[in-house]
Amino acid sequence: MNVLNELLNNDWSIHLNYLSKGNHPHLAIKSIEIDDVKNLSILIANKTIDKDSIVPYSIYQRFQSPLENMTLIELAAFCSSIECFKYLLLNGAKQNERLPIFAVCGGNAEIIHICEQNNLEFKDEVEFSLKYHHIEIFQWLIETKKEKFPPMNKFLEYCVKYSCYSLLIDYLPKCT
Repeated sequence: MNVLNELLNNDWSIHLNYLSKGNHPHLAIKSIEIDDVKNLSILIANKTIDKDSIVPYSIYQRFQSPLENMTLIELAAFCSSIECFKYLLLNGAKQNERLPIFAVCGGNAEIIHICEQNNLEFKDEVEFSLKYHHIEIFQWLIETKKEKFPPMNKFLEYCVKYSCYSLLIDYLPKCT
């Protein structure tokens, strides 16, 4: 009820501001979204949030996480927030098998490379690379990481579902 009263103040101006900006109201989450490592480090040092926290749900966020219960380091990878990602990594944030998925969704080559250096396995990220229109990452997954090419019906479904039509020309012959 306390949060509702805060939003109600000033004729819902705080609520309307959150809606218009589409940002998460939590300061640590905002910091990661804009790659403000200075503010994030202060919030973690002051124990406002733990480095391994799960990102709290917010109706104001404009994106949908590819997986539930996203951690701060996964959010940093998803948002391509390289400075926050490095800070969390260097300060011992837990890495798990889901991190490469968020790295592929974010599309930041440096974050992907760091995940590789930390021996995180890239497997089953092909659909995510297409969903977020990271064609170079799709090609890297298939050609370099030797990730299994999807069956023809799945490949066609992904290309149509995520509007990746240009890949049909290059990869449809490989689906046989």
